[in-house]
Parts: sequence; structure tokens; C-alpha cells
Amino acid sequence: MLLLYALAHPLPSLLASTNESLPSPETSLEALNSCSDINSCRTVGEILYSCLAVVFACTWVAIHPNIPRLFDKWEDHEIKDSFTISGARAFAQDVITMILSLLAPELIILWALRQWFAARKIAKKYSKYGWTETHSHFLIMGGFALFEDGKYMYTLEDSDEFRLLSRSGFLIQHKYIDITENEINDKSKTDFLAKFIAVVQTTWFILQCIARVAEGLVVTDLEVVTVAFALLNIATYVLWWNKPQRVRYPVKVDYCKRHATGKSRVKAQDRSLKERVKAMFTSFCDWLRQRSIGAWNSFKRWIEKNWEDSIERSSSWPVRVISFLLWDVPLANTFSLNIIHLSLDKGSYQTGLESNPPSLYPIIISLFLVFGGIHCAPWNSIFPTHAEQILWRVSAVTMTAFPLAFTLTGIDRTYEYETVPLAQKINWYIAQLFLPLVYILARITLIVVAFTELRTLPPSAYQTVDWARFIPHI
Repeated sequence: MLLLYALAHPLPSLLASTNESLPSPETSLEALNSCSDINSCRTVGEILYSCLAVVFACTWVAIHPNIPRLFDKWEDHEIKDSFTISGARAFAQDVITMILSLLAPELIILWALRQWFAARKIAKKYSKYGWTETHSHFLIMGGFALFEDGKYMYTLEDSDEFRLLSRSGFLIQHKYIDITENEINDKSKTDFLAKFIAVVQTTWFILQCIARVAEGLVVTDLEVVTVAFALLNIATYVLWWNKPQRVRYPVKVDYCKRHATGKSRVKAQDRSLKERVKAMFTSFCDWLRQRSIGAWNSFKRWIEKNWEDSIERSSSWPVRVISFLLWDVPLANTFSLNIIHLSLDKGSYQTGLESNPPSLYPIIISLFLVFGGIHCAPWNSIFPTHAEQILWRVSAVTMTAFPLAFTLTGIDRTYEYETVPLAQKINWYIAQLFLPLVYILARITLIVVAFTELRTLPPSAYQTVDWARFIPHI
């Protein structure tokens, strides 16, 4: 972002269509230098610092990722568990999530909202065992890893297998899962105070922008973009308030070891249950081993496979090339796959929801519209050039209309690609490839225009809020 600001300085000489009614850079500089009281003025550097600090809080501090694991690109099964995945790969996944939150923050809200619904459901289901929403979030994020005689089997989820193990509270009753809410929170990298400070920081930034509007002072485009981030940041913190943040390793649940050395006597029916569970473990390992054997082991094999698929779908040579470059290659890109996994509740972005509740859709569409609508606030504001004003307006409208357009082009994903008519295939490409690409381009355009505007700001943009005016007095 600082690089974008540095590159923005030579733009006045390149843009010939500057609005004559706007103050020149020299005028803005004079207005800044004319501030005799340093407490009533601010610099471009201060504007940058306050905005970037809030954006960092929204894209890194506020994100509560799942416990890192490595999943197959195409099949939603685990390749490496939390104990074998490298720290560099785990950090890279956090960086990718940070970039996604910058380009598509609504998807992060969708992820958090899904986990919030799932955590409430799980907490209610296991409330008789003293489980809270913190326990539920810890389970969803992969906090319990099942071991057999010291060997990792798989990560427990709220699935049929976990229900079988927890029947009559077996794992909890016999202290196989014995962890308190305070112990879970102790694993988190942040505590209540850190989250509270982050929320106060973003709330204070929003109040400053509201006060500037009330006083008739200019709110820069960068501050508008940051306000939208800050509002989503508060919603994210509320949804993830009970979720531990950046836990590196799950809790080991060694069933067989503790079952053999435990002092409590196990009934015959529990022993039969153990045999069924062991058989289930064996079949699961065999299934996982068979699936792993067929995985792609080199980039060359991946290229050949995608090329063959493109040939099967298309009979014309130009169509084959276009389909391969625009669809198969982007899908195999790590960043593109993370977008798909984030939107479809897959891989590292699992939420524990078996199906989306009906109330999820109006909530997320409303958040999308509010987030896009905030960027429409500077519609009649003064921009350095008319071209930048048009770019801002088009991008803001594109972001606001995206959820409606995506809903109208929504399709049934249960069909087979080869059996659907051509019109439905085109609709699928529009919904899955074209619209997200246009949305991301609109987001990038808004961010770039917001930084380039800093080269020529109106004089009132350098004035700070006079808070004494808001204090009732006679």
C-alpha cells in the first residue's frame, strides 16, 4: 500500500483531465503549512498510519483461522495433519487468508457467520456435558485429534463418527476429552483484553469519520475504504468472540492408551463399541491410503490431466486453449483454490455446518449491500480527475450489485457438467469465474484510487476534528 502511495506522486503530470475547480497540490500544501497549531492539523502520513493500522487489525488481528492442516486441492480430504505440516506452510496459509480478507472481506464474514451458527448448534447438542461455544469452536477448528496407541488417526469433527464416540458422553464421561473453557482460551494467542482493544481501535476510527462528516470536513477515499473494513471487523469479532485465535496444535485424544491404563472399569458394551470404533479406524485409514495413492505427484502430470479434460470438453482448438488458460490453470492456482474453498466451506475453511440455515442468506446479503453501499458514499465528492471519479463510481456500484447478480446467476451444483445444456454452462462460467473476477478488479480499483487521491487533497482534509464542539455547554 505504501508503494502505491509512492507511485501516485508522478500521476498529476500524467493525468491531463484534472478538475480545475479542485485545489492544486501546491494549494493543499500551503493549507497544510498554514496550520499554526499542530493539534488542529494532520499530515498525509498520519492519515496513512491511522488507516493502515485499522486495515491491519481487520486483515490479520481479527482473523481467527482454523488449526493448520493441509488438504488435497480437489478432494476435501486431509494430506498432512497439524503435527506434520511445516510452520512455513502454516504461516503462508495465514498470509493467503489475510490477502483474501483484503480483496473479499465479505467471504471472511460468511466464514465466521457459518462457524457461529455451527458453534451454537454444537454447544446446544452437548450442553449436558458442560460444553460451551468455546468448546464448539475448538472442535470446528480441528482442536481434537484422535490417536490410537500414539498414532494419529484423524481430526474429530461433528460428524457421524464423533456422534458414535460421544454416545452417552463416552469420550467426555470417561475423561478422554477433558478440557475446560479456560484451558482452551489459554491456547489462544489473544485474550479478552487484546480483542477489546482491537474493537475499541476500529470503533474510534469510525467515530472520527462520523465526526468529520458532522463538522463538514473532508473524509478521504482511503478513510471510506477503511470504515467499511472497520464495520466488518467489528462483526467478525462479535461472531468469533468465543473462538480461540491461531492455535497451532490440537489436543491429543488417545482412546486406546487411556482406555487400557485408565482406572475406571469399562463395561462389556463399551468394549464392543471399542471394536466397532477400531474397525471404523481401519477402514478409514485404508480409504485414505487408497485416495492418497491416486493423488497428483508432479506439476507435469497435473498439466497433462487438465489438458486432456479441456480437450474432452471442447472440439475446437481455440476453445480448448481458452478453456485451459481461463479455467483449468486458475483453478489449480493456490490463491484461486483458497477462494473456492472459502466460499464453499472446504479445506482449511471448514465451518462444521452440514447445510446453510435459511437465515444465513438474508444476513450475508445485507452485509454485502452495506459494505458496498459505504463505498457509494463519496459519489458526489471531489476527485482529482473526472476519470478517477468514474472509476470509483463504477467500482462501487459493481461491488454493491455483486450479491444480487451472483444470486440471479445462482445454479444447481449437483448436475453433471457434460449433461447440461450450453446455456446453463455459460451461466455457470459467469457465476463462478466472470463475476468473482469482476468483483476483485473492482476492489483493487477502489484501493488504488483511494491511494492516488492522497496526492491532491482539499484543505479541510488536513483539519482534525474539534471534539470540544460535541461537548454540551452553555
